[in-house]
Amino acid sequence: GLLSAVVSGAGAYTVLGLWYALKFWLVLWVSLNVPWTKTDVARALRIMTYVGLVVAFFGVIDFFAPAQLRAILHTDVGVRAQSLRAGAVQSVFAQPGAFSEFMSLVFALSAAHYATSKARSSLVSAGVFLVMSLLSLRLKSVLVPLIVLVILLSWRSAGVRRRAVPVALFVASCFVAAMPLYGPAALGQIHKFTGNVHSTPRGQLYTVGATVAEKRFPLGAGFGRYGEYAATLDYSSVYSGHGFQFVYGLSPTRPQQLTDTSWPAVYGESGFLGMGCYVLAIGVL
Repeated sequence: GLLSAVVSGAGAYTVLGLWYALKFWLVLWVSLNVPWTKTDVARALRIMTYVGLVVAFFGVIDFFAPAQLRAILHTDVGVRAQSLRAGAVQSVFAQPGAFSEFMSLVFALSAAHYATSKARSSLVSAGVFLVMSLLSLRLKSVLVPLIVLVILLSWRSAGVRRRAVPVALFVASCFVAAMPLYGPAALGQIHKFTGNVHSTPRGQLYTVGATVAEKRFPLGAGFGRYGEYAATLDYSSVYSGHGFQFVYGLSPTRPQQLTDTSWPAVYGESGFLGMGCYVLAIGVL
């Protein structure tokens, strides 16, 4: 991505884009190289659980009184009332997607802790986090629990696999109970994305990102130029070149959906070469 930016003649926001692109890997590297003790892990898990419960508490408030909470926190980004997911919970976050990611993370931690330690309090916490995650009406709230269950049910320890069964049963029950909420939203999203891909801002991000990666093969547009926050600070010429300035949610004045999904940023900024390296790195992990 950095080489792509140099070749493309990108400006100073390339450095900011570099940070956004690499921060996960830097944090991961630091975390893996810290000499963690069992006490450190227990303390970190306890902190994450407490924070998760506080966020879940505000999620409940957001479910029953969204207008009042978002007015206080200034987190109402103007979700369209006619949207199929207009009632999605976002708690203290600016958008439901971020809330879903955090709740999915703390659910995974709590479920794994219960399966490996028999701590019933972690099972209760996992249940709370799963329910709140589902209220975000995001697909990742369904996918993450399934991935966690696959990992736990395929664990080498028979005890872990046995304790993963009640987690699986609870997840299945929540999925069934959530169908009245998820059904219309899921069908609407499927209809949108199996129809004209250009009918949604996210669809345009995906297709234009692939076009950028193809035209600038194999390096892409460079860091800070497509699909990430840095590209909205100094509105990227890549966006203007593809007419994004005229699309609601992708324009300079309404850029909320320019960072709605991360994959277009990967192959749009670093090209198919960078995409291959990214997938390889995830596979190694």
